[in-house]
Amino acid sequence: MIDLNKLEDKQEVEGVFALLDIAKAKTKNGKDYYFGELQNNTGKIDFKIWEVLKSDIFDFTKYNKKAVKIKAVVNVWEGKKQLIIEGMRVAEESEIDKSELLPSYGYQKFIWAWGIIQKELEELPRVDGLYAVVSKTYSKYDREFKEFPAAKGVHHAKIYGYSIHIAGMLTIVNSLKDYLVFNKVNVPLLKAGILLHDAAKIFDYKIDVSIEGTDCLELIGHVSRGYGLLCENVKELGLQWNNELVLLGHLILSHHSKLEWGAAQRPKTIEAFLLHHIDMLDAILRVYVDFKLDSSGQKWSEKSLMLNDGGKILLNPEMLDRFN
Repeated sequence: MIDLNKLEDKQEVEGVFALLDIAKAKTKNGKDYYFGELQNNTGKIDFKIWEVLKSDIFDFTKYNKKAVKIKAVVNVWEGKKQLIIEGMRVAEESEIDKSELLPSYGYQKFIWAWGIIQKELEELPRVDGLYAVVSKTYSKYDREFKEFPAAKGVHHAKIYGYSIHIAGMLTIVNSLKDYLVFNKVNVPLLKAGILLHDAAKIFDYKIDVSIEGTDCLELIGHVSRGYGLLCENVKELGLQWNNELVLLGHLILSHHSKLEWGAAQRPKTIEAFLLHHIDMLDAILRVYVDFKLDSSGQKWSEKSLMLNDGGKILLNPEMLDRFN
């Protein structure tokens, strides 16, 4: 396994990667070249192909989003590592190990996260249907919740990302629990909302050698599909719609806060406001931590819509230039 975070300038690289994207461009002199992005479970890296090969490798529909075997040399350009590819072909089935191609938070972090999720689920009250609908949902889609990312590229966009995101949000709530109870927040309802707000993301993404969006993501999205999932389980369990279940539905529909951000409703309860902001807090922290882990000692992050509305964020303050 090639660790992309430990590559050195001029190092020779040969191995199997997921080809996330490839496109054609021209140099200033009008010569064709190709650029794109490769991935394995240690991260992503840009590449260029300056010498156009004679094979049919550049049939983009045939090679894009597939596992490829490459031979390349590391090049550092303007402080950033990239691969200059000398040869590339579609990998054979015997050469592909998907666990080595997809970025992952690691099994130990998953065990931590899943333990928190199971504990919080079991502690939900057995009245008003909260435990019943959450338990049924997690039982029905157990494998997906354990493996799936929480997103394709914004936050928690790695294997086990979904469970780590949910566990992170529950941990934040528990750190504030006394304060929330004191202020009359319905904590069991809030926790049920956390457990279900992103449940339908398992329909938004598909996992092969890369994480890709589905037609459901484009046409419906996890907010609407998540409310539909709640309705399905209420019906299958033979429950009546009571106040708690209606409010739980509102948490799912409003957790993106703004209609232009994909919400179906604006938050109209204190639990809905809290769910949105706890969701954002955990997502922002995870984006920062992932940047930090993948930075290889860089001073500034890549541009990020989540952290700085398209700007950069400081990763290593100790590397700041002197101001005097």
